[in-house]
Amino acid sequence: MICRIAKNANWRRSSSKNREFLSGTFSAMQPIMNVRAAELRARVKQFAIRVVKFVRAFPSSDATRVLGNQLLKSGTGESANYHAACRARSRAEFIAKLGVVVEEADETEHWLDLIKASEIASGAELNWLMGEAAELRAIFRASLVTARANCGRDKKPGSRSTPTHRPSHNPEILKSLNPEILKSLDFHPLTASPAPK
Repeated sequence: MICRIAKNANWRRSSSKNREFLSGTFSAMQPIMNVRAAELRARVKQFAIRVVKFVRAFPSSDATRVLGNQLLKSGTGESANYHAACRARSRAEFIAKLGVVVEEADETEHWLDLIKASEIASGAELNWLMGEAAELRAIFRASLVTARANCGRDKKPGSRSTPTHRPSHNPEILKSLNPEILKSLDFHPLTASPAPK
């Protein structure tokens, strides 16, 4: 009971933005994605829907079933993984998930080429899907290259996001170090300051 009261008191003292974040309503209330990302998300979702409808129209055979399943997995995976990338919790996670999206987009393009080459399907819908798959792959690849470049730029020396090594001055840690090394460094472990001369 006391823990619950203390928790509630801390809850009330935290800012409203913190409460929203901790309760999980922050992302639902605050539009984090920019407009272009939302448009791309809608575009790739529409592409996945058209892939599903396209595969449904395949004739029934073992070859079409195998190729259709592969196309379904990669075409819908492209949409699902981009959706997940937009919800990434960090830049590193975004880059990793976007890498998966690029792989799925490349695989989707491969399966569409294979379907066309094996003459399982043809026509305007296949041509549209092939064109859209190529455009989406190019967009995702360019986004991945940009995200990696931005991440690399932020990690250059002197950047705020680059951690710098600082020696510990915690006496407990210093006590555990080899005294001979500390003497050679002219460091006294109990005061965490240079040894008196």
